[in-house]
Amino acid sequence: SAVVAGWSLMPLYVGLQAPCVGQSGLAHLSTNTVTAGTQGVAAADDAVAEAAALGLGAGSPIYFDMEGYSTKDAACTSDVQSFVTGWVGELHAKGFAAGVYGSAASTIRDVGALGPSLPDDVWIADWNGNTSVFGDPYVSDSLWTDHQRIHQFKGGHKETWGGVTLDIDGDYVDAAVVGSSAPPPPPPPPPSGSVGSGDGKATATWPAGAFSTPVVVTLTPVSPPPAPAVYAVKLAVTESDGEIGRAHV
Repeated sequence: SAVVAGWSLMPLYVGLQAPCVGQSGLAHLSTNTVTAGTQGVAAADDAVAEAAALGLGAGSPIYFDMEGYSTKDAACTSDVQSFVTGWVGELHAKGFAAGVYGSAASTIRDVGALGPSLPDDVWIADWNGNTSVFGDPYVSDSLWTDHQRIHQFKGGHKETWGGVTLDIDGDYVDAAVVGSSAPPPPPPPPPSGSVGSGDGKATATWPAGAFSTPVVVTLTPVSPPPAPAVYAVKLAVTESDGEIGRAHV
């Protein structure tokens, strides 16, 4: 699967749009706020079913795609807020993380006023070229502060990866995803040996294979230390035929 291959997934569900959406040819929410809320619940139920069919289990985030709409239509804003409240509540009831994608100036601005019905994560569309997830004039930095933001900073453009040219958007991701963008680096191998200076101020370690023959390493404080140092140690490495190296540190 894509996740096994090391990709992260940001599940995006597209459904009913705001009554005052800017794009044409889209199905709209009800202009009755109560009905819009029930539509949000129904969308969440459908999204969970679709996620299950794709093998995405409880705990996964699902982002609703609410495209940009008029910023000066109070009734439209209320419809969107009611819908998102239903969406968030039902996804939580089903055990999923609730996310919302949309324009910073309309969708995310209005969702940010939902108080206890705030989505867990937001996907902020603001094509300002700034990869930071904070500092947007429409979205308070006091909201979604704990790795809960994605910023779509650039619209459709072409990029070539692995010899394949794709038309993509540019996003900076610092929010819930399915999978991980990269596996954590392996821990460094432990050193094969360690010796202290005796005064608790210095330690020397060395990796496996550093010495080709059995040796004894000693670390001794130098007093007084050579100027201008305020502290120094002598490192000595010896084997059966005598000392083979030393250094001041």
